[in-house]
Amino acid sequence: MTAALAALLFFFSAGPLIAAKASLVYDGTVVQKTDHVNLKDTDYLPLKTVSLAFKAQVPAPAGTKTINGTSYAPISFFTGNKFSDAAGCDIDWDADTLTLTARPRTTLSPPRILSLTSEARIAFEFGEPFEYSAKLSGRA
Repeated sequence: MTAALAALLFFFSAGPLIAAKASLVYDGTVVQKTDHVNLKDTDYLPLKTVSLAFKAQVPAPAGTKTINGTSYAPISFFTGNKFSDAAGCDIDWDADTLTLTARPRTTLSPPRILSLTSEARIAFEFGEPFEYSAKLSGRA
């Protein structure tokens, strides 16, 4: 009887259990598996892990839970505008497969100017945004 009571007490005092691993998918590729927590029918993922995987820098939202020193944010935060804009992606959650999917938004890169002796060509490319810098060389 005492052992059963002790086990029950431990179970209820241990806090939420990390039930299964969730997949983080970026542009069709699984980039990481991470902990998944469900509290009162709300799914949570580790804020730092998801932010690093999807290259987004955002402050912790309201509703963040700290479990064993790790900050967990609700899925609604990751699928919301603030996080998806910071990541530059469209983000969806599939609760059945525990998969958070990020699809990079198509952007237009800065133009590349290719100059030959008698003609010039300007090229625009679609893809992920990148840092652009120009370096001049040759005669002025």
